[in-house]
Amino acid sequence: MDSRRDYIDARDFALAIQALVENQPKQDVYNIGSGKSTSNQELIDLLLKYSQLAKRPEIIEAMDRPEPKVAAKADINRIHSELGWSPSIPLEETIKDIVNDTTER
Repeated sequence: MDSRRDYIDARDFALAIQALVENQPKQDVYNIGSGKSTSNQELIDLLLKYSQLAKRPEIIEAMDRPEPKVAAKADINRIHSELGWSPSIPLEETIKDIVNDTTER
């Protein structure tokens, strides 16, 4: 649960790609992400918060030891400063949309 990642909404990712295609990028490499670090525990908590499950499932970690530290968030300064792109959809909204879409089926 301690592993951290930079999660981004696919809609924001698509807009970042659009900004790259439609503009004249000065560089060959741009990071696309939220610029925020979120633990798997935080992600699970959000999923459970909006899933409206009657009973909270038991979650068991497969590893006894913490995962090695890796870069947990993207540095999005270049794409923001050069192309004006930044993510606009918070992770919480993404989770709400995912949960609402799956519960409506």
